[in-house]
Amino acid sequence: MEISATQNEIPLKNFGWLDIPKSIWYFLGPDKAKWAFFNITLFSVFFYDFVPPMLVGRMIDFFTNYHAGDSLRIFYYYAIFLGVAHAIISLIRLTCKGRLSRIGISAKTRARIQGFDNLINLPLHWHAKENTGNKIERVFTGSQAIREWSFFSGNSVFPITVSFVGVLTIFLFLNPTFFIFMVVYEMFFYLTQRYYNGRIAEMNDQFNKSNQAASGSYMESTGNLLSIKAMGSEKNISKRVKETEETAQDLQHIISDLGIQKWKSFQVLNGFAFTVFFILISRQMLIGAMTVGSILVYYTYFSKLRDASYDANDATTKAIGLKSDLANMMPIFLEETGVRSGTQKFPKKWDKIEIVDGSFAYPSGHKALDKINLTLSKNEKLGVAGASGSGKSTLVKILLGLYELESGQFRVGDKNYYDIIHEDLIKNIAVVLQETELFNLSLRDNITGLKNVDPDLLDKAIEVSQLGAVLKKLPDGLNTLVGEKGYKLSGGERQRLGIARAVCK
Repeated sequence: MEISATQNEIPLKNFGWLDIPKSIWYFLGPDKAKWAFFNITLFSVFFYDFVPPMLVGRMIDFFTNYHAGDSLRIFYYYAIFLGVAHAIISLIRLTCKGRLSRIGISAKTRARIQGFDNLINLPLHWHAKENTGNKIERVFTGSQAIREWSFFSGNSVFPITVSFVGVLTIFLFLNPTFFIFMVVYEMFFYLTQRYYNGRIAEMNDQFNKSNQAASGSYMESTGNLLSIKAMGSEKNISKRVKETEETAQDLQHIISDLGIQKWKSFQVLNGFAFTVFFILISRQMLIGAMTVGSILVYYTYFSKLRDASYDANDATTKAIGLKSDLANMMPIFLEETGVRSGTQKFPKKWDKIEIVDGSFAYPSGHKALDKINLTLSKNEKLGVAGASGSGKSTLVKILLGLYELESGQFRVGDKNYYDIIHEDLIKNIAVVLQETELFNLSLRDNITGLKNVDPDLLDKAIEVSQLGAVLKKLPDGLNTLVGEKGYKLSGGERQRLGIARAVCK
């Protein structure tokens, strides 16, 4: 499956169970063939589990009819085969599971890296819908779900499926009466699952939203510690975090209680099933249709079916949660980036940048720019004045290509702005933002944006921005960490750093 900004193969609001394998397949990347091979191998070896009970039953019947002096050769064959086969099958299983685990870790890493890339490329109006913590939590929980889904088949789906299909097939040929009993047992099991799983799925979706809100509160609060302390809002912020955490906790309690209720229902079902099973066994014994070894074989297979039902109960509960986690993350990979890019180079010779009858409105409907006209000649200094909210910042974002005009013309020289490669535009247009956002990196990295910059250009940027005096005060000069959001620098110093950034571009 190819996932792109313009190809929404997975419905954003109706993420279904069939969308899960599509998502997993995408994130497996170059490991697709390996993942398929190890899963097919693992699925095949699970069928071996039906062999030991049959052979042990035959060994019991052998010793039941054994007389002193009889040859033990067949018993030794069975014993040696079981021992060697167990070792070989175990090694194959562990090798496959180990490989699938590594593939899952790689898929998780791939999802996190691509998730971050998509987040930073999504349009600003999309980011305005929710806070940073929510979005990060969606990527983290979704990528973890990708990892667990990638080997969920080997750990849960395959052994459960093989047990169901294998036991029912064996009883269909061994004894149709027991086959009918097993089918009825599984029907009641399925109905019980269906009744509870719908409610659990609904609660899981609510929990994910609440958990994202809680993580968002943590992220926003820890990212604004200076403001919190300056306003004396520690108690209020802590109260807000507590409320979001308690809401998530209450939903988890409900999910846990539903899970316990489901287990209680299964245990009642199993109690009745055991009673019926032993009644059927006793009748078979009374008519001489079953040997002592057969009793063990029948009981082992029924226990295997029962254990598979237990595992299916746990697996479906887990799958519901993982589906919800994945459904929350996938929209990040399916949204359009909103950054339009052309195919032409930025013109080397241009005389002016011009906007003619340019209009732009935010998704909320607010008209920020209405048929404006702007001409900026090369080497010209132009001031734009206006009241708060008049569109000055919006205009700057349009110049950077972060927003696109809804109507009008936008030209650089004789070229359409939107026909120029976006990366070329960013390289040739520099902006000193009103609020200079800093990272907890060195002063050098904050200026260069982690890019390799010519030392002479960096020196020029420091000179133009008048950062020389600031460097002298810092203990490690350009290598000094500026702190969270640059709290070690004053407002004016942060503005100078923003100017240095613009020069370095």
